[in-house]
Amino acid sequence: MLLIAPGVYLWGMWQLWIVVMVVEGCGPLAALARSWQLSRGSWWHSVTLVTVIAILSMLPVMLILLIVPWLILPLGLSDAQALIANLIGLGLASILVLPLVPAALVAVYLFLCGRSGGSAVEAG
Repeated sequence: MLLIAPGVYLWGMWQLWIVVMVVEGCGPLAALARSWQLSRGSWWHSVTLVTVIAILSMLPVMLILLIVPWLILPLGLSDAQALIANLIGLGLASILVLPLVPAALVAVYLFLCGRSGGSAVEAG
């Protein structure tokens, strides 16, 4: 229980590591250090944005889980057909909304690069 707060803090400071690796082409340890450098001073802003986007991107998937069974129940489908319909709905919802989290990470990265004076294009 005592490790939750430090874990959340580290997650917030290191959440940009994968974006840094892709854009700047550096190794994993350098990406963690760069993510830490970018996130310093704006931890709350970046963590709040990414967390809100992650929660909002899960809502349509959860709604599909709740709504699709009620929509296909009157159709009289077999259990297998209902499962397939539910999986198709989940797949479509996931394809549409799950890219929002990486897009939010890229947006935070570009904002923090602009704020720190180091451009993403210059670094890559």
